[in-house]
Amino acid sequence: MNVIDKVYVVGRGNIVVVDDVKKQPIHVHDKVKVRDLQFEVVGVEFSQYMKQGGLILRPNNKVEEIKINDKIEKVMKCLLIIDAQEDFLDGGKLGVNGARNIMDNCTVFVNEHGKDYAISIATADFHSPDHCSFKDNGGIWPPHCIQHSVGAAIYEPLLMSLHKNSVFFEVLTKGTDDNHEEYSIFKNEKSAAKLIELVKKFNIEEIDVAGIAYNYCVADTVKDGLRMLPDVKFRVLKNFCPAIPDGTENDFTNFINSTERVCLVEG
Repeated sequence: MNVIDKVYVVGRGNIVVVDDVKKQPIHVHDKVKVRDLQFEVVGVEFSQYMKQGGLILRPNNKVEEIKINDKIEKVMKCLLIIDAQEDFLDGGKLGVNGARNIMDNCTVFVNEHGKDYAISIATADFHSPDHCSFKDNGGIWPPHCIQHSVGAAIYEPLLMSLHKNSVFFEVLTKGTDDNHEEYSIFKNEKSAAKLIELVKKFNIEEIDVAGIAYNYCVADTVKDGLRMLPDVKFRVLKNFCPAIPDGTENDFTNFINSTERVCLVEG
């Protein structure tokens, strides 16, 4: 976790943090900690007694015990984008209506906030034609995201934005075992091990989740993540998670509302 050394108490309920932008930048809407108190960065301020810019933090707790030169820590975050692939977009083999426009909006979000995340991960279905989830093989879905096909490609504008605007970016695949359904990236042993390794390496404390589809692969990934990463919090970016309209959409929302360490935000 990144540590900023200089903290100034300025008025009731606000703190200004001197930010060394060359070493460890902190941005508006970042989550940060002072001791055990968590704050959100809500603005930037230039003060006459500070030679460089500061950040205004709005705490949810009283801050009387915070003193000058207390250390402040930046909460390290991961952006996890689930299966933003051509076959899941409008017109795809298993397309979700409106998904292409929603992924365009997600691309804008990455353009603006990609560097706020220590790591960014995209997951991708990568099936063989013999995968068990396909109707011809006894499953419930039409063939989709066949390995090396156009439909398996991650939506190009989003992919290019992730490459350009991420501090660290990697693609992890799932659905590679013909005999197992893997809605969740954590169901793929190799990819799960890699993701867990990255979370530990970068000291990730929060994972923001977006992608397709809200009530299937996003839902399963979050549920497995809560179990396999017990020290990590999850935030589901609802505006960037199109759902399959089959009547199960509210099931995941109800789960989120009744579960600790996960919340639903607009994004």
